[in-house]
Amino acid sequence: MYLAFKVKAETFVERLIAFFTGSSKVHCELVTSLYEDQFFGYTSMPFEGVTKHWVRYEPDAWEFLKIPDTECVNVLEFYEKTKTRKYDYLGCLGFVFGNPDDPSRYFCSEWCAECLGLENPSKYTPNDLYEKFHFVVKS
Repeated sequence: MYLAFKVKAETFVERLIAFFTGSSKVHCELVTSLYEDQFFGYTSMPFEGVTKHWVRYEPDAWEFLKIPDTECVNVLEFYEKTKTRKYDYLGCLGFVFGNPDDPSRYFCSEWCAECLGLENPSKYTPNDLYEKFHFVVKS
């Protein structure tokens, strides 16, 4: 399994995330299938909420980290439990403005962090997840 990080801000929401976090990592997904030109990801997205989908792989737009086997979880099981949840717009900006977490909604890094069993998942930005697993993978 991989964590995929979008590093190319293309949408208004992605530009806001880049601005407020000061990071190029504007979105993340848990990836279960990775091919030369596409991957299958699970995440939460604006206007869609929790979703699973095929994504066309663009090398200049995405960066991948392999998740150590000890960290792997049953993504499909967590997806089935949460697939009706909406996107958490206010929670996404909560780390900037101090908005309380809405446990019935998810933003992308919050969904990935909770799926991976991390404490306080609403406190993770895509860059925070990258930093956490970047060092795990390198060691």
